[in-house]
Amino acid sequence: MSDRGKERRARGDGALYQDVVTGRWIGKLDLGRGPDGRRRQRKVIGRTKSEVSRRLRELRKQAGQGVEVGRQAPRVEQVVNDWFAKAAVERKSEATLARLRRRLDQHIIPGVGHHRIDQLRADAIEVWLEREAARGQARATLQQYRGDLRQVLKWALARDLVVRNAAEAAHIPHGARDAVEKRAFTWDELDALYSALDDDRMGPYFVVLAELGLRNQEADALAWADVDLEGRRVQIHRAMKRGDGGVPIGIGALKAARTSRPSRLSQVAVAALRRQRARQAIERMAVGELWSNDDRWVDLVFTTELGTPLNPSNVRRAFRSACRRAGVRELTPYEAGRHTTASLMIDAGATPTQVAAQLGHRSTRMLERHYQHRVAEEVSTAADVMDARRSSMA
Repeated sequence: MSDRGKERRARGDGALYQDVVTGRWIGKLDLGRGPDGRRRQRKVIGRTKSEVSRRLRELRKQAGQGVEVGRQAPRVEQVVNDWFAKAAVERKSEATLARLRRRLDQHIIPGVGHHRIDQLRADAIEVWLEREAARGQARATLQQYRGDLRQVLKWALARDLVVRNAAEAAHIPHGARDAVEKRAFTWDELDALYSALDDDRMGPYFVVLAELGLRNQEADALAWADVDLEGRRVQIHRAMKRGDGGVPIGIGALKAARTSRPSRLSQVAVAALRRQRARQAIERMAVGELWSNDDRWVDLVFTTELGTPLNPSNVRRAFRSACRRAGVRELTPYEAGRHTTASLMIDAGATPTQVAAQLGHRSTRMLERHYQHRVAEEVSTAADVMDARRSSMA
């Protein structure tokens, strides 16, 4: 039979044929000769002719765009680890890196790490995100996973490993659950909680959280040098940095320097801090040389009985116990602190701008997303709100 009767290959297909033994289709793309004078080829294997043909055309397109296709592209897992070692460590704190490494190892690499980086598609990412959603991961968590992968692929794109960032086209599953809505104490619940905390060792810690709306990390890193009980002022400018498993690794500046802020102390907060200082002095004298001499924890306001930072798990357990004794809803310390402070300030008439300043937000965007309360007359600080409300009840 004449060659003229044979079907011609589509342009850009390269050499394309079917293995008679395995039935798989094999494509070869001729990339010309390399700097050493040797001919370079890229081999593609697939189940169908159309699949191999498509991949050959993509390789030819990538080669035309300057992407190195003469060698097989690395797996996503390798690129993720390279990005972490070369790029992430230069821009992120030690505590952030520990959390990021855990997400990479437990979710991203098991989910898409087996794909070749140049073959990773948006639909494969979406399949992985759907599996994570089926395991109960919230929408916000899935968005974080996709954001991490987007950073990896952006780095790969700059190094000509891919021609597009597939994570940017991937959608979060519609069925992903929303994060549990944050709750807040009412005034009556807060009063009941404070009564239950009168003789509690952790009482001053929880009072300060609720009166000032601090993040737990900010309260954990609070130093006596930053507290002026006579002037009823406190400077919030540090945060506890924790590694994997909540292990404290040091104290550093707040995540955004502009969120450092002075705060006025309510009368209840002043009384709580006086109790804390007296109790801490007694505990320190009781243990003597066993008190921590670690320079990182010098002068901390809230510590264990040995002068070391509080354990987050123990804090949560202690707070749940206090809530049960008070007969109020079992919120988290974060909800009892930041969310309660913001809600009660707005309920008492503070403007979103004032609440944002109290919490250390640089704008009202977070408040607008999470708090939908009416705005009445202005008040200056959380301390004014707390003291004014208690005066009216006297």
